[in-house]
This record gives sequence, structure tokens and C-alpha cells, in this order.
Amino acid sequence: MSAQATVSTVITTYNRPEGLRRALDSAGAQDVDGHEIVLINDGGSDVSAVVQEARQRTSATIRLINLSVNLGLSAARKVGIAATEGEYVAFLDDDDVWLPHHLRTALRGLGEEGVDAVYTTCLVAHAPAEPGQVVPSRHRFDHAFNPDLLAVTNLTPVISVVTRRFDPHDAALNPGNVLQEDYALWLGLVNGHGWHMKHLNTPTTVYHRIAAATSMTGDAARTIAGSRKFEHGQRLLHQRWPVDPTSVAGVHREMFFRMYEVLEARLSAGLPTDMYYYERTLRLIAASINGDLPREETKKQLALVADPATSPALHHEEVIW
Repeated sequence: MSAQATVSTVITTYNRPEGLRRALDSAGAQDVDGHEIVLINDGGSDVSAVVQEARQRTSATIRLINLSVNLGLSAARKVGIAATEGEYVAFLDDDDVWLPHHLRTALRGLGEEGVDAVYTTCLVAHAPAEPGQVVPSRHRFDHAFNPDLLAVTNLTPVISVVTRRFDPHDAALNPGNVLQEDYALWLGLVNGHGWHMKHLNTPTTVYHRIAAATSMTGDAARTIAGSRKFEHGQRLLHQRWPVDPTSVAGVHREMFFRMYEVLEARLSAGLPTDMYYYERTLRLIAASINGDLPREETKKQLALVADPATSPALHHEEVIW
């Protein structure tokens, strides 16, 4: 690895070669110099052919680290972060993609004084995004950084975040066995180390949330067991980073958990659920915290977040990959 590396991208993969191919191509197409890609194969099938193909299409350095056993996303990502050599660290999952200007946009934001981590606007695609096409998206993560909102829940998928390099084994960043490892990371960096995060309101990443795809978030929308795992992890993180129950963050933490009650009630009744319940809940909570939506109205609308009949109308973002 050249000492000139500026940014290291960590990708973990497990038995998704087609998704990995697209993710690697989008990472390799970034218009920045000094870019290395650290790929962790988390005990999955051989991906050397996919990596070799990707190397032919990019000037970025791609390093493949094969794990002998499946460690799971969080542990595998830590292996990747520890192996990075760049000044900054970016993250990409093997079923998502970046737009070509993602790293350039993020690095520009990280160049501002006092900024330790940035996250760009992330489009949520309900069908596979294709190069040269409008991104099929009806939701987006575009929330400005607010410490009260972060104290309640995660602001963005990990794929939109670029940070200064850090020690992934730092005690503040390791809250135990929770599904929301990215949320745990931001809480540890901001609350545990005083890092300053900033949102850049430019769409640069595409997070795939597709009904037919297998995923932890999809499982949460389809099963009570999946939903309860996320709720349990959220409560553990709130215990790790307590707030005054009467504060803005404390009040909205309780409001947030209304989402899980609504979701479980629909699942228990055998009713269909909106797989975008989280995006809808986050937008309501953010609007309430920012004073744009009265709390009573927020509570009323929270009762509808899992009902697909009340989901926003399908449309396409005017953003081309």
C-alpha cells in the first residue's frame, strides 16, 4: 500500500458475489486519488475472480482479506478498519453502491476545521440501481446532524459515512452484541470521544431496501423475532448512553419505541407491514425534535408508520447513478 493513501474503503462480504461486483465497481469508480479498498471476505465463498475483474477496471488498490470463519458483520468490519492505511475511512456494504462523487464530496467536508466525520445524503432504493439510470427511490436519509436525534436513533446507513481513522477496538466503540453496530459506532465516537459529525446534503450513496432481498432489516419488517432483536439492541445502546428522561432526547426516545409497538401489533394480527417503517419513523422524530411537527401530531402519525396503505406514493428521485 502506498504511503500516499488518503482514504480507505472497508467492504465486508459474505456469499453475495453479484452484489459485491456492483459495490466494488462503484467504489472503484470514485474520482479521487490515493484510494485503497480493503475487502473482508467473512468466511464466505471464494471471491478472488470478482476481485481480479474489479482490479482491471479501477486505479484504486484492492486488498482482499479472507477470514477462515464467519465472524459476522461487526467483527469483520473491525478487521477491515484495523487493516486500513488511509487517513480517512469509508464504508460500503456488498449490496449497496456509491455514486461516483461520493468520496470527493465527503473528503471536501472533512477538510473543514473541526470536522471528524461526515455523512452524505443517502437514497433508499426499492429496486436495484443501475448505472446511467435514475435511482428508483422513494425515501432518503438526509437529516442534518443533531445530537438529540443521534441520542434517539441512527441518522444514516453506514455507507454514507466517512471518518478520520480510528481504533475499532476502542472500548467506547464496543457496546456488546447489538445489531445496530453502525449506530453504536457513531454514539461511541460522538459521545465517547467528542467527535464532531456533519451532514452534507448531497445525494452520493444508494442503500438498497428491496422486499424480496434477504436482510436483517427486512427480517425485522416481516417477523416479530426480527423486530424484537432491533428493539433490544436499541434499548441496550440507550442504556449505554443514558440521557435525562425529561430532556428532548429522553422524551423522544420513548416516542421512538412506539414504532416497535405498532410494528409488532400489525405482525401479530397478520397484517402487511411497510418495510420503510424506519425511514418514516426517523423523519417524524426528526421533525418533532426540530420543532417542525407538534409532539401530539407526531404521536398520531407514529401509529401509521407500519401501514403500507399510508406509505408515500412511489416516485423516482431525479438522481442518476
